[in-house]
Order: sequence, then C-alpha cells, then structure tokens
Amino acid sequence: GGQHPLRHGLGFLGSGGSGTAFAQDGAIDVAEKIFRETHDAWLREMNDAERMKVVNNRLFDVLFFKKEFAETVNVCRQTVAVLEKSGPSQHLARLHHMLGEVYYKWSTEGRDGSPSDAAKLCTESFQQCEAIARRLSDYPNMLRAFNGLGNLYLARKDSTEALQNY
Repeated sequence: GGQHPLRHGLGFLGSGGSGTAFAQDGAIDVAEKIFRETHDAWLREMNDAERMKVVNNRLFDVLFFKKEFAETVNVCRQTVAVLEKSGPSQHLARLHHMLGEVYYKWSTEGRDGSPSDAAKLCTESFQQCEAIARRLSDYPNMLRAFNGLGNLYLARKDSTEALQNY
C-alpha cells in the first residue's frame, strides 16, 4: 500500500546500507546521490516524529569529504533545526561537531566562500557540541568537542587555550 519509501528502505540509512557501502568502496558520487535523495525525502515527506526515528543519513560526511563546506553547513543546519525540536541527543551533538569541523577548515585554510567569522562559528559549534554531550554524559562527543577546540586554538597559536581544551 502506501508505505513511505524511507520506511520501506531504512536499511540504506544504516551502517550496513548501500550509501555507506558505496562511500566505503570509494564511490563517493554514488553515495552522495543516495544520501541526497534520502535527505531530501526526509525533509519533504516525513513529519517531525518520523524524522526523529531516521537521523543517521551521512550526506554531511560525504559533502565534507568532498570539501563542499557551504553545502555541508546547509545540510547540517537543516538537520539541526529538526533535531532541536526533540531536545538534546547524540546525533545533535554530532551535527554541532561537524559544523565545528567545517568552520575549523574554513578558518585555518581560508577557502573561498568561508565566512569572515569562521573561527567564532567554529568555537560556538564545538561549545554547543560539548554542552549537549555534557547534559547526556556523552563522553565521546565531549572529547571530540574539546579536541576540536584544542585544535582551533593550536592553529591560532594560542597554546594556553589549546592546553586547557586538550
């Protein structure tokens, strides 16, 4: 009958799914196509309650790998807007960490299209990741956030702040 296509094929969103498999095999463009289709369907065709059950699309990872930073930020922010409605989660912390990573690359590599306040946005993203992770006692994401902040401060030659965050 009217089974939603994402509900029918949830496997491709998981770690054993085809998008992930293609990415692991180096078929990045194929993985991106699969992840983009599922992300777009996730945004357009599911309500918030349904979206909360399917939050592991890895489109942002593929975009980050391809150094498509503006699009990575766009996808992360779309997903953050949905996940924030249900409160703190490991997925939400992970997205803030990914935003921090993008802004870190922009602030340290000076890529075209990078915002002038990339370092500030990087700091804020890692701090948001850490705050969410702390509320959940999610130590792996807390450590990722501190490591990200340490890397940023080290890249900015602020060794005191770097040591406090590592």
